Order: sequence, then C-alpha cells, then structure tokens
Amino acid sequence: MFRILQNEVSLPTKHAFGMAPLSQAGMPSSPPHAEGRFEQLADWVFLRKFRGDYLLIRSFPFNVLGILAEEVDSVRDFFAGRGTLSEELMEALRVDHMLDMDPGKVDRQFNSHISAILLVTTACNLACTHCFASGGDYGMGKAHMPREVIDGTIAYLVRQTAKLYEEEGFLGEADLGIHFFGGEPFIAYEQMRYAVEAGEQAARNLSQTVGRRVRPDFFVTTNATLLNPERIAFLKRHEFTVLVSIDGPDHDERRRYISGKGSLAKAIAAFRALREAQVTIRLNTVIRDIDVPNIREVLEWFQEEVYSNEPSASIYHTFSFEREGPAGTVGSCANAYTPTELDKYVGELKNFDVSGYQLYEVALRNKMASGGTFYKCSSGVKRIAISPTGSVYPCQGFIDTKLEMGSILDPYFDHRQSAVSQCMSGRNIATLLPCRNCVFSALCPHNVDCAARAHYSLGGLGEIDVNGMCRVGFDLMDTILFESELLPGFSASIRKSSGKKEK
Repeated sequence: MFRILQNEVSLPTKHAFGMAPLSQAGMPSSPPHAEGRFEQLADWVFLRKFRGDYLLIRSFPFNVLGILAEEVDSVRDFFAGRGTLSEELMEALRVDHMLDMDPGKVDRQFNSHISAILLVTTACNLACTHCFASGGDYGMGKAHMPREVIDGTIAYLVRQTAKLYEEEGFLGEADLGIHFFGGEPFIAYEQMRYAVEAGEQAARNLSQTVGRRVRPDFFVTTNATLLNPERIAFLKRHEFTVLVSIDGPDHDERRRYISGKGSLAKAIAAFRALREAQVTIRLNTVIRDIDVPNIREVLEWFQEEVYSNEPSASIYHTFSFEREGPAGTVGSCANAYTPTELDKYVGELKNFDVSGYQLYEVALRNKMASGGTFYKCSSGVKRIAISPTGSVYPCQGFIDTKLEMGSILDPYFDHRQSAVSQCMSGRNIATLLPCRNCVFSALCPHNVDCAARAHYSLGGLGEIDVNGMCRVGFDLMDTILFESELLPGFSASIRKSSGKKEK
C-alpha cells in the first residue's frame, strides 16, 4: 500500500492572514467508517460483499464489477502481487478500469473545464442570522456588477474553453458554466438577463469555432423571495438549475427581511411555483448545532410543509452544517454535534432518504456517469468567483481580500497561475487523506467536503471533518448506492465462473 509523507506544519489560529497550509498532520489514513464494510485491495480498488457474492469497486474512475465468492481469494492474491488471474477475468478488470494507472500520475484534463460564479450583486433583501457572507456584501460594501465585468468573465470562459479543444485536444462536449450568486442575485435581475443572453451567444459562436457543441449551463442560488411568474418563465426558458434555501421550522427566525418579517411563506410559494413550472430545482438546508438533536422534527416538517407528504414531489435536498466566512472566528462552527447525536442524525437522514425524499441520488448518478471528480473541491481550480469589481476568488465561500487571485479584466489573467489556485489543486483524491483511501472519494458531494468550511470552520485546507459531514456523507452514500441499489443491474451482473457476465 502507498505511503504519503506529511510535513508537520502547525495550523494558524486565525484565518485573516491568508490560506492555512495544506497540512494533514494527525489525519487518519483511511475513513474509520469503512471498517467492516469495504476491504481495500490496492490503491483505488475495494471489495465489498454483495448478496453472497462480491463487488470489486474502483473508486476513480468509479466503476463496479461483480465477482463470485470463489474468485475472491485469487483476486486478493493478484492485487497483492502473489498470483495471476484467468484471461477472461483479466479482461473484465481491464474493461472496468480496475487496472487503470494512479490518476495522480496520468496526464488527464482534470482541471481543464472552468465555470464562473458571478456575484451580480452584493446587496441582499434578507438579514440571515447565519450568513457566512456577512449579509451578502462580505464586508466590502454593496454593489451591482457592471456589464464590463460580465463581458470580461464570459470572454475568459470562452478563452479557456477554446484552449481546451484547440491546445489540449479535448474531444467531448464542454459547458459554458455560469452560476449566479450574491447577495440575492434577483436584486440584479437585469444583470442576470444580460449575462444569460451574452453567455448563450458566446456558446453558439464557440460551438462553431471549435466544431463541438458547447452548451450554456446556468445555475442560481436564491432565497426565492423575489421570484414571480415572469422570472420563473425566464429560468425555465434558459434551462436554469435553481438552488432554493429553506431552513426548516425556524426559517422565519433565521431568514428575516431587513424589516424583521419572516421570509418562509414567500420561499415555499416560489418553491412550489418552480416545481409546477418543471424548473430543475435543488433545496439546501443549513443545519445549526441546535438542529442536530432535533433532526427528526426538522425532517417531519419538510415532509409535511414543503413536500406535502408526497415523496415523488421531492427534489435533490442537501443538509449542510453551518460554517463561517471571512468575518467569523475559526472553530465556532466546527463541532455542531456529539457522537451520540450524530448517530441519531445519520439514522434519521437515512430514514428520510429511504422514504423517497432524495438526498444524494442526483449527485451520485451524475458523478457515476462521468467516473467521478478528481478534485475534492473544485474551488479555484475548475471554478472561480467574480466580484462586482472584477476581482477573482476561488468560490463564493472564499470572497476574502487575502485570497484574491487577480482581475478578470486583466487580458493576461490565468487563474491557474495564482498561488491560491495551486494550493487548492492540492486538495485532490490522489494526495488528500483519508480521501485517497475512501471508496467514495470521487463521488463525494460538495457539501460533505467544502473547502471553505475546512478553511474557516476547521482551521486549514488539509482538514477533513471525518467525524462530521464526512461520516454523514459516507453512511448516506453507502446506503443509497449499495443497500438501496442505486447502482443499476449489479444484482444481475455477477460474473459466472466462466469469467463472463450474465446477460
């Protein structure tokens, strides 16, 4: 088994002076949740018992091969370097990527695709008590994004995407990804409309230039209080994905208008209107320390008040622990749970998911289709955030003057040349523990391992919340993939002793 040498670098007590070193002193080499569930045979290769037979799992690119119980010992010996396998089984291992090289040593386009998060405004109509963005303006004042910055961002995306095809020989279909954030982005609805029209035209022109279909991909994160029929029709027409924030029974206490009035009624009405219009929706709920022991009540509230006890009407729903932003004190959100409370929390989320209310299903299906992602967090590597002034940051969670990467208006700007991007690129599954030894490393949803949370709430980019969101995500992914059989057809694809798969 591999070994990674770590430098013993102490972590800072404050985050105001820049990024913490990517140190992992004291991190476990493997996720403790895997014990008794998965057996690691080699780097990236795991074994799991499955209905009397076994599944051989490649973590990146993610793939699964069914093998018979009588083949297990020979497979174990093979990966330990003590034996050979039949020609048929060797071919099956090769086809299903079990013998691929270490992804950290292969020249692949891991960081070639790039998307941009436009902070079209730093103004917000709410005053949320747990806002990591200091009310939306990140402490930098309220402003709307001028067209010059929007044009500069789209031009940068076009240059990067063209390079992907013309210099790197990419043969697939890339997206021109634009994510709208704030503040509350619908305060700057005209800026959104302009960016969408410009982005769609740029995608059409780029498609002709490179001879491949480049699709515009739009995403918006919103409190949903400013949506109306016209804006919902706009979102539908331009195929947006919309993330709506609803925080449960205490929503009105946590997400108030500046006047002091609660925003829940508006948010739920907009959620239902989006669903009725068949807009692609996601729902996010911020979990605070007081919610963890009361998670059953929170979930029952969502079932009754949001989904009207109709699991078929549910959408991709994430529950994420609270975190700080630049204005916070390191560690205040780090441990919002105790082990006993977390056991109950995970169990209730499993029951919620088994009842038909989707948690990770959408993300897992999407990532399995591509083999997963190499970077633990794409902030600063595969995505960047642009402020109204054109300053570039790793993502909307890292709008911090100490982490500025350059200006989108600089014609020579390349975000990957910045020290911040190079540091962030170290958070990948080939180097980060315990992720390298986790069967779910390439499938892990972003809310499980948010780099901003690691930095601001845990004290360093090398920190992994092993006993928190990591534990929650591992248990949910294990249940959804293997116990609930999200993996299609594997119960019928166990290899026969002849070395061939069943039809």
